[in-house]
Amino acid sequence: MEWKAAGQLTEIWILDHTCNLWGCVLCTIEEDKLHKHSNAVAWQGYAGTPDMMSKFHDAYPDVEMHWTEGGPRLHRSRLSHRLCKWGGLSAQYWCPSITAWNLAGDEHGRPNIGPFPCSGVVTIKSQNEEITRSGQYWALIHYSRVIRRGARRSTPRAGPPACNT
Repeated sequence: MEWKAAGQLTEIWILDHTCNLWGCVLCTIEEDKLHKHSNAVAWQGYAGTPDMMSKFHDAYPDVEMHWTEGGPRLHRSRLSHRLCKWGGLSAQYWCPSITAWNLAGDEHGRPNIGPFPCSGVVTIKSQNEEITRSGQYWALIHYSRVIRRGARRSTPRAGPPACNT
């Protein structure tokens, strides 16, 4: 990368949007002028499915990918409490990092202004300040305790994480 050779420490990630735009990212990264200045893609999980990231990875396995935004769906307790869903996204889809959408939200999803109804890593009820921890919270806690900086997964498995919780 020319920017690394020049001693530039700032990385430029392209897209930072939803997985369903994987085809757009393919076309964008094919531009030589762009590719020599950027070698990473930022994904969000609100539309499309994470396996769409695999389609991009198959074409450009050398391009780094990051999961930069996602949160538990508001009012879907089963989905918002799935530890395996949140924990498996990063490792399964070649992402060395995963970022939560928001640390805390209320029971209505605020401060989210849409269009996707997400809650935070924790939900704080506005009436009594009761705190509820989401599956994403527990995944982040668990994986931060057991995965060390620089850890690598040797071979990604196909399909979703094997978990029924």
